[in-house]
Amino acid sequence: MASKQEHQHQDQDGVELDCDQFCCSVCLDLFKEPVTIYCGHSYCRRCIESYWDEEKKSEYSCPQCRETFSPRPVLRKNNILDEVVKKLRRRNLQPPPRPLTCGSSSDKHRLVSATIPLPEKMCTRHNKLMELYCCVDEQLICTMCTVDEHKNHKFEAVLKLKDKTKKKMVLVRRRIQEKVQQREKDLKELLQAEESLKSCTDTSLHDCGKIFAELVSSLQKVCSEVEQLIQTQEKNAVAQAEKLQFQLEDELAKLRRKDADLQELLDSEELVHLMQSLSTSEDSEDFAMSPFPLRSFNDVTICLSQLRENIEVMLKETWPRISATVSYVDFFLPPPPKSRGQFLKYCRPLTLDETTNYPYLHLIDDNHRVRPSPSQYAAHPNRFTKFPQVLCREGFTERSYWEVEWHARTLSAAVAYKETNRTSEESQFGKNDKSWSLECTENGCLFRHNNADIKLPDACSKKIGVFLDYKAGILSFYHVSDPMVLIFEVRTVFTQPLYPGIGLNYEWYDIGVFAQLVKLW
Repeated sequence: MASKQEHQHQDQDGVELDCDQFCCSVCLDLFKEPVTIYCGHSYCRRCIESYWDEEKKSEYSCPQCRETFSPRPVLRKNNILDEVVKKLRRRNLQPPPRPLTCGSSSDKHRLVSATIPLPEKMCTRHNKLMELYCCVDEQLICTMCTVDEHKNHKFEAVLKLKDKTKKKMVLVRRRIQEKVQQREKDLKELLQAEESLKSCTDTSLHDCGKIFAELVSSLQKVCSEVEQLIQTQEKNAVAQAEKLQFQLEDELAKLRRKDADLQELLDSEELVHLMQSLSTSEDSEDFAMSPFPLRSFNDVTICLSQLRENIEVMLKETWPRISATVSYVDFFLPPPPKSRGQFLKYCRPLTLDETTNYPYLHLIDDNHRVRPSPSQYAAHPNRFTKFPQVLCREGFTERSYWEVEWHARTLSAAVAYKETNRTSEESQFGKNDKSWSLECTENGCLFRHNNADIKLPDACSKKIGVFLDYKAGILSFYHVSDPMVLIFEVRTVFTQPLYPGIGLNYEWYDIGVFAQLVKLW
């Protein structure tokens, strides 16, 4: 069809029109606003202007014959060539998608696609097209580079690498597309989480304001009741004092009158009348009166001061938990690890603390291993005295991972606050609110915190992995394998640094009892 169409055009115009002769050697397409430069070669105006703009030199060259010009040539439209190209376009003749060659005085030049600016395809050192790929230095080179800088290097032709590169690009693109899908999913989940957070924030702020308003209202109510109670008590006490004052003043007046009468009788000479008056004066009534110590409400002030101190202590103890709970709402928390390799990124150096171990537990291997011994450690205020267990020196407030190997009747892989009890019956890991423990036996596991037990049916392996995500409030226990197998996970809020701990249960006649921190760092 194409040859027949071209034959018809040849008959109509009296000349054969070859599309290749009217293609720009830069863009490889039919001329658009063709211009002819001084050397006689023609180009699209935009193509040659872009080419010269990228050269940025004092001299400007022809992309085909390399003839140079200075100053930059003034471009004028080639009207005849433009008319011919318009005829070709009207006849829908397009150049075939194949490499083109141009004749020059010295050699044949291979025309290249202009999808990438031509200077970027040229060797900056030798000004030749980069047609080879150096496998040693992993870069594109020209044929001249193989003689000097890349001599004796292994290289391949760029065209031969095209299919291989495309296959790699397909794989890369596939991975990128998978990442795009994952990121789109992540973005969707993030937006949902953000909306949920905003909604929860409004609710939490409302609840916070309401709860504190209720607390303030309760305190104000108590304050009002105390003030009213004081005022009422003051009125009652004043009324009692006024009543006693009236009685005392009345008795005082009577006594003064009697005193005056007696004085008058003392001055009298009538002995009989004097004796009768004396007996009458001694028979007068008198009411009992107790001493009147100073009364005040100082004791009330002391009680209220104690109430204030108790509230301040309660707020001080509660605030770390509130703060830690609020801090958990963080979009920048990284996703939890899955493979053992990912867990190992969070391993931290650990050392058993020789001031905390049970007196008959001895530390060996640079304080990384513990085993029973008949000899006893010296007393220390930090030492556990009731149960065979020990804490590490290091405390964690970030993501951390460690592993424990063991051989005993029971292993306790634990974490605890530094202030955990050391001497009472509640000092065993998990039997108080300051420690968390996974107890492992050959028959099963048991998680314990604050003396509450959760039985787990699976038997434990001889190597336990412990992962702490402090900010997220997550403590996880794993069977060490790849992939890791979760035994138990607890979610809570930690308010103090957590110290890893090891506990053992054994009998004196057991052989080979030990537990050790696996050295991962």
